This record gives sequence, C-alpha cells and structure tokens, in this order.
Amino acid sequence: MFFSNSVALLKTSKLVKVTSAIALFFVLLDMNTRLLKQNNYATISQKSITIETLNLPNVSAALSNEITEKYAKYRNVSPEADNELTKSADIMSLAEQALQNGELEKMYVGNKTLQLKAVISEDYRGTESSAKKNQRSAILFVEDKVENSQVMKKIKQGEIVLGFTLSIVDSTKVELSKLTNTSPQRIILSMYKTGA
Repeated sequence: MFFSNSVALLKTSKLVKVTSAIALFFVLLDMNTRLLKQNNYATISQKSITIETLNLPNVSAALSNEITEKYAKYRNVSPEADNELTKSADIMSLAEQALQNGELEKMYVGNKTLQLKAVISEDYRGTESSAKKNQRSAILFVEDKVENSQVMKKIKQGEIVLGFTLSIVDSTKVELSKLTNTSPQRIILSMYKTGA
C-alpha cells in the first residue's frame, strides 16, 4: 500500500516532472554532442595529407670552395696535429711523473699508464713449501699511449714492473715503490677511490 501511494505521488508531483524534464534534456544533449564529435573525427581522418619534398639548394663548386675558405681561418689545428695533441695530453712529463705520490687510480710511467684491475690470491694445496702456498698477484692494465697498445699483466708480490717494486697492500690496493736520486717514490695504486 505504501509503495503504490509513493508511485502515485511521484506521477503527480510537479517537482518530479520538472526534474525529469531537465535530466532528459541533459541526456539528449550529451547523446547529441557525442554523435557530432564522432562525425567530426571521421571527417578529420578522411582528409588527405600531402607531403611535399624539400629541395635542397644546389651549391656550385666555386661557392663551396669559398665557404670552406671562410671557415678555414677558424680551424687552427690540422687533424694530424689534433691527434698528436690528444696523445700528448694523456702523457705526463717526466717531472710530473716524479712528483706522483700517494693514492692514485691511474699511474703514469714514461709513455705508459698503469691501472690496478684485480688482486688475486693463489692458494696452492700440494707438497710445495709454505712460502708458495698463498702467493698473491696483481693484475695491472698497462696502456702504451705512443704505440696505442693495451695489455693486462699479472705481477707477483715483490716483482719489478717498469722500475717499481710491487707490494700488495690489500685486496683493492698495491704499493709501487722506487728509490730515485732525490727521494723515494711511493704510490698506492687503488682499484677505485675510497670515500674521504
């Protein structure tokens, strides 16, 4: 009984009729705009797109030479000289090399650079003497800047490499030492920089 009275009230109420009319208007407006937008998209996609090729300007040989001559004054280094400059920039002078001390990642010796790549420990399990049972070695990356060659070398504890005696400090560092006429040179070659 309650339900039938509510439906009857809704049918006769002016507020319900006005609200329904407004809602119906917005529904129809929404449908209309959606249909129109679909038509607009369809017409846009059907338009043909014309692609025009761009013709580059033709430059005569005389004009090309003139342009090259104008820019020549800004080129102060020939390509061969430029290669020599980059090679010599990677090589330290002997005076600078003698001043190398402390902890470094890369060490310069003559026209070569040294970098520590690994420290390995070879554990021999045989009847050999105890001195050889745990022998440590360093793997050094040696780059010759003049001959443009690179090689990995395995250097054992106490061996001499490029005039320096190698001592292994720990698993990431080796010490390269050399006695010179002026003072001893001691370099710690490290695999990476440690936080300061």
